[in-house]
Amino acid sequence: MITVDEGSTSSSRGEKLHHESPAALRAGLVKDFPEITLLCSDAYLTAVLGVPNRTFEYARDEKIKKALAWRRTFDVEALRSRFRYDMDEGVLNLIAADESGSANLFEPSPALLKLAKWATRMGASSCLPRHSW
Repeated sequence: MITVDEGSTSSSRGEKLHHESPAALRAGLVKDFPEITLLCSDAYLTAVLGVPNRTFEYARDEKIKKALAWRRTFDVEALRSRFRYDMDEGVLNLIAADESGSANLFEPSPALLKLAKWATRMGASSCLPRHSW
């Protein structure tokens, strides 16, 4: 467990975390965005933090925090719940509404389905995580 107190960040074992570490970034947002633990890997947060001339605060507040807020605003989980990524085929497949388990059922338009097929054929699947949705 990671805690943040008045400018210092430490783990549950009392270890000080480097201010610009992925763990410190995650700790700064986890209270308001607990989903960060599932959505943002250390590798991803390291990449965001590693952009030249980008401050820790900018990475946290302008990049990660705004991305997480955007996901909530546009109910990305409802959209995501309607698709399953086939890692063997490298495509997104629409799953039946009764399989999605979502209370907020997202009904994709034919144009979105066409875009999803096109994007996976064009290599967009390379940015998807290596796990099933």
